[in-house]
Formats: sequence, C-alpha cells, structure tokens
Amino acid sequence: MTKLNKYKSVLGNMTIATEDDRLVGLWFDGQKYDRWNIQSFEVEEAMTNIAKLTIRWLDDYFSGQQPSFSIPLKLKGTDFQKVVWQCLLTIPYGEAVTYGDVRDLVCKQLHCKKWQIKQSAAR
Repeated sequence: MTKLNKYKSVLGNMTIATEDDRLVGLWFDGQKYDRWNIQSFEVEEAMTNIAKLTIRWLDDYFSGQQPSFSIPLKLKGTDFQKVVWQCLLTIPYGEAVTYGDVRDLVCKQLHCKKWQIKQSAAR
C-alpha cells in the first residue's frame, strides 16, 4: 500500500510517497507528472518512518546543509528511467550538471551512442 505525506518546502508544497519502508515518489504538488508511478488503488495518508526520514533529509537540504544519510529508494518506472535515476544518484551533493552530462552518464551505463538515448527517451 502506498502512503502519502505532505511537506512544505521553501519552493512549494510537496508530496512524499512511501511503500514497504522505501521512498517511491517525491513531487512538487501540481507538477506535470505528479504521482504518475503510483499504480495502487490503496493509498492512505500515514506518517511512516521513511516519510519522517525523508522530511529530515529535506529539512537539511533546504537549509543548505548536506544531508548525512541516504533514504532507501524503491525505483518504479521503465528500465530506461531506472538507469537514468541510478546515474542521477551518482552526482555529488552541490554539483551542477547539464542534461548532456546526464546523457553521457546514461550512455556509458548502457554502452550506447548519444543518438540512441534520444530514441529511448521518446518511447
């Protein structure tokens, strides 16, 4: 069952989604793909330990501090999306990267050419 919590950030209201003691989603409310990966019809509002941990992480992050811990994730999406997210997780705290940098990381992970990424992303 998916459990949802609200979080008020300095950038706007967010929704935290957890399943099985893992974070499955974190969205700014009203964004285009808000809650797209929540397939379950069983959704309830409940403060889980992972939601509390996520709130602590976000509080640290938005206060300008590097969070000293990680949050267990349950990546839900296509195989391509999961590779992209794994690549995003390798970007060090506070470092800015371009979409081209992310594309290069994904290409390296998938052992493919840059033009193939555009075709995969379009599917």
